[in-house]
Amino acid sequence: MYNYNINSKKKQMMFGMFKNSIFGKIFGSLVLTLFLSGAFFIFISLKQQEGRITENLIKRSETLSKIASKQIEKAYDTGVWPFETLKLIISESEDIVFLWVTKPDGRIYFSDDPDVISMGKMIKEPFLGTEETLIQDWTYPMGVEEIKLIIQPLEIRDEEGRPWSLLMGVSLRSVVSAERAVILSSVVLFIITFFLAIIISFFLTKRITSPLERLREGTTIIGKGNLDYRIEIKTGDELEKLAGAFNKMTEDMANILNNFDEARKTADEEKNKTLAIITSFTDGLLVFDKEMFEKGNKLILMNPQAENILEINSKELIGKSFDEMFPFPQIKPLIDLVKKGPQKIIRRELAVKEILTVEVSVMPLTKRGRKIGFFIVLHDISREKEIEKIKSEFVSTAAHQLRTPLSAVKWTLRMLIDGDLGLMNPEQRTFLMQGYQSNERMIHLVNDLLDVARIEEGRTAYEFTLVNFEDLIDGVISETSQLSNKKKIHFVYEKLENRIPEIKADVQKIRLVVQNLIDNAIKYTPSGGKVTIFLKNDNMKVEFKIKDSGIGIPASDISKLFTKFYRSKNAIRAQTEGSGLGLFIVKNIIEKHGGRVWVESEEGKGSTFSFFLPVEP
Repeated sequence: MYNYNINSKKKQMMFGMFKNSIFGKIFGSLVLTLFLSGAFFIFISLKQQEGRITENLIKRSETLSKIASKQIEKAYDTGVWPFETLKLIISESEDIVFLWVTKPDGRIYFSDDPDVISMGKMIKEPFLGTEETLIQDWTYPMGVEEIKLIIQPLEIRDEEGRPWSLLMGVSLRSVVSAERAVILSSVVLFIITFFLAIIISFFLTKRITSPLERLREGTTIIGKGNLDYRIEIKTGDELEKLAGAFNKMTEDMANILNNFDEARKTADEEKNKTLAIITSFTDGLLVFDKEMFEKGNKLILMNPQAENILEINSKELIGKSFDEMFPFPQIKPLIDLVKKGPQKIIRRELAVKEILTVEVSVMPLTKRGRKIGFFIVLHDISREKEIEKIKSEFVSTAAHQLRTPLSAVKWTLRMLIDGDLGLMNPEQRTFLMQGYQSNERMIHLVNDLLDVARIEEGRTAYEFTLVNFEDLIDGVISETSQLSNKKKIHFVYEKLENRIPEIKADVQKIRLVVQNLIDNAIKYTPSGGKVTIFLKNDNMKVEFKIKDSGIGIPASDISKLFTKFYRSKNAIRAQTEGSGLGLFIVKNIIEKHGGRVWVESEEGKGSTFSFFLPVEP
């Protein structure tokens, strides 16, 4: 039983494979087509053969009926019935069942079987007395079989002129026998032809599918990686062309893979070089795979220098997103700084620990103009910061040391100028005034240096109170009006129709900002020029603009204008006074208030300095 089940399953499996194969489908289709075509052909042939046999039988019987009619008509005239002739006619065909002569009223006048007359057989049929030869199906009264009845009108008439009829019954038994013989021979011929067709179909299908099988085997071999294999099909038809196209595709694929392998080797070499450069890079580097604020951005690379700066192993961070890095205290300050937005972080300083300060730069990674991520560069500026600190301490100490003697010189010169120590002639007074003004400039420079030192050391204290910004500007304009009048500068202050709300700010620091900007506008505008102040307010912030018609600023100097000790080239050529510290102080004060300062200028056409302050810093 077990072996039978196994064999049965194997047979089912083989039949399923045969049924689903191309060979099975083509072979089955051909066999089915031939079978249906043969069956249809036999059916049509049998129908035609049946019709021809019946038609021939009827024609022959109809001819015999006409011959018999002539003989009966002669016999009626002579009174001698030709029994022997009629029997001979009947014997000519085994299919003639009977031969009757009937009167129009249905009485049988003559019959080949005398018993029919003795029984007084009557026929009541509408076809009696017809003038035309008729052939129709009829049931033989002496039996049950269906026959063909030939009704032949005779040239014998009754008193009413109606013709007598010759009735000839023709059996279809011979037709049935002939049909059976034809069917038998047709079936035998069909079976023989069908089996021959199966054999021919098998070999024809084999001829069609053999190249396909070789093609399948070839694709299997090539699919396993043997790209040197070539499919050999020589049929001279589309299959040969298909095999050739497949061989060409395999060859092209092999070339592509060879090129790909070479490109991959080159890419691996470049990758190794890049990794070597990144590893030996003196700055820390962190690379992320998506844009900064895109969901799911993950750290994909972190070089050893970044590990040293942040004091964390890269394995703990690789593959993590910003949100997943928050639990690490070493990197949280960096993430907080970066999350402020790349537009605000071009170069920012970050104190990682007490003795380590880094400059953080955030830049996008682009490929063919499309952003694919970003990277963070950590540049150690601890040494620079230490040097700056030492320099600031030196400047602060030197400034403090200079302030006392400069103050003593100032008051001594002031006493001499005022005549407290005796009268002086005009020439002496002029020399003393020049010395006094030079001393004042030195005092201003020392004060600026002290302000810068306090800013850099973070020692500048801010006292935020509610400030009326318009009144503050009015006060500074009044203080500088003497200087603007002296240079005959047309000074315009365009106030807003609605009063600006009070802002929260350090009064002294904002006064210093406004004074510096107004002083610069007057200083760098030639006599007879124009200085205009504008204000804007949107309830969230207040914006201040001061526009002058002065010497302007070269485009190459604008980016450096707010750095320490920097003065534009045309300002130096104009021999105007200045230390290059005013705008640096302005920028730091505005940014401490949460605002921003900028400049728009064109050399020779004047400048416009602007800043905004939030209502609530």
